[in-house]
Amino acid sequence: MDKLVANPVKRFGKQYWDVNGQIYMKVGTKLIRVDGFEADGTPICKSTWSETKKNAQGGQNCTVHVECFEIGAAQHKPG
Repeated sequence: MDKLVANPVKRFGKQYWDVNGQIYMKVGTKLIRVDGFEADGTPICKSTWSETKKNAQGGQNCTVHVECFEIGAAQHKPG
């Protein structure tokens, strides 16, 4: 398996990451794929989805799911 390399790039004055020609933004310890940008530079992430469920108080809980790469994982050295 080839090792993925994230290279820093600037878009709309902000730091993003290029991984094999695809742009990602860093959120915490994750890289989230950016599918495009609004005219004002707002990133569009189509790899997200949400679900809502009614809660006991009569309101709704919303869970947002995001496809991403986890970064900063522990390195395992042979030996």
